[in-house]
Amino acid sequence: MQDPSLAWVVPFSTRLLPDGVIAPRLAAASAHDAWSVVAEAKRRAGEGLRHRYAYGTTLLCAGLPFAAMDVLAGARDEAKKRCNQGRDPDSDQLMRAIRVDRATASIRCGFWKSAMQQLMRVAEELNRSGRTSGMEWDDLAFRCQMLHRALFVQDQERTFYRLRAAWFEELSDHDQASAEQRLEHAKARQALGALNHRIADYDAAAALFFELRKDLAVGATALELLVGLHLAVGAREPAEREEARRELHRLKPQSAVLRAGVTTNPGVRWLHDLEAYHAASFLLDVSRAAGEADLGEQSRARLFLLARAYPDQSRCVALATLAYSDAGLRSQAQKALSLAQEPLATLLSASSWLPPAPPPLGRYVEGGHRDLFRSYGDAGARPGDEHRFRAVALGP
Repeated sequence: MQDPSLAWVVPFSTRLLPDGVIAPRLAAASAHDAWSVVAEAKRRAGEGLRHRYAYGTTLLCAGLPFAAMDVLAGARDEAKKRCNQGRDPDSDQLMRAIRVDRATASIRCGFWKSAMQQLMRVAEELNRSGRTSGMEWDDLAFRCQMLHRALFVQDQERTFYRLRAAWFEELSDHDQASAEQRLEHAKARQALGALNHRIADYDAAAALFFELRKDLAVGATALELLVGLHLAVGAREPAEREEARRELHRLKPQSAVLRAGVTTNPGVRWLHDLEAYHAASFLLDVSRAAGEADLGEQSRARLFLLARAYPDQSRCVALATLAYSDAGLRSQAQKALSLAQEPLATLLSASSWLPPAPPPLGRYVEGGHRDLFRSYGDAGARPGDEHRFRAVALGP
């Protein structure tokens, strides 16, 4: 279903942004230029709390919700500290705005229930202080209502796709399913994978798409869906991924799916790598905090799928391995480690645990090659994680 936060204004409060606000400029920037706007916002993040808020919302506007979550969390903590110390008359409003924008980031990261809790906490604070009128309250109430409705619809969709998949599976078991019905079965399993973050559902969908790729009626559609699925969550077998792309290129060489994810622009690649870096860190933290609960299992599955989709991202592979190891799931940890495309020595090196380096930034940063990642709000593995990963990788 559609993300409800796509209808929300980001940032929540433009009044609290510093002069020369950056985030709205992304609306006019092309995909190839957005990275330089993000880089400039990052450079200015060290100038103060409002600039850090601007950086977080710029990341959100640029389509990097995991990176935004991390930066906004740090900004929220500082705003709360200022609030308690009474250092800034607008600090309470700034803290609320950061919380609301972080809830938006949570939705775009797939944590809808957590976002609802964040929004309700802000609403309760406003209610306690008697500020239940005005544009801020109306906007917040609108977002809560939208998200509440979306959560209800999401549960309905989960039931619908589960029943739909079961129906088509029964037809297939009795050899009564047409090619079109088998295609719908695969799409239902893919939808369940997206709703529940289950590896088994994604792999079942991929297997059905792969079987249908030779069908005259639905083969081209199945191939496009299969290649798109491989881009999102990787393939169980790398050879299957390459074969699907070759066949799609032969049938539909101009397919937009073939062009997706392929870029020679170093700035675009940097944004992609930056989001993967933050996503891996955040999902590992959630996995550790949730433990054996459903949220912990889902976070580990998402980490594994992230590593499978981007095996060139050694950090994703390493943190997926750590997540399973911390949960006592050694066989799954070894399976995650097997996704690595690089030699073990590279994964164990210190450089594989560092953030991605930005491309030359030209006029946006004096000196061009300055490392922007040493500023406030960057994610990182916990102390000792490299040694824990080494123990998993090398064995007892």
